[in-house]
Amino acid sequence: MSTAHPATTSPRVAVVTGAGLAVPGLTLPDELLGTVRDGGFDPVTGLVGRDLRHKDRASRLALRAVAPALRDAGLLDGDGYT
Repeated sequence: MSTAHPATTSPRVAVVTGAGLAVPGLTLPDELLGTVRDGGFDPVTGLVGRDLRHKDRASRLALRAVAPALRDAGLLDGDGYT
């Protein structure tokens, strides 16, 4: 018989304040409901820096999607943080 006490934790709450996309032909979340444009997708588009060549595909896609998500959340204004 165990004498350990059960953990009493409150439920965790998550809040989504922004959304970003890394989808071929789409740049805004609203475009998911619209027509997808023809053409390829380059996850490097819009990203700069020498260290980018050392990033794997998942990291490049994440970096590509984070700026629109921050803008959508109101945390990124123009070229910098608000």
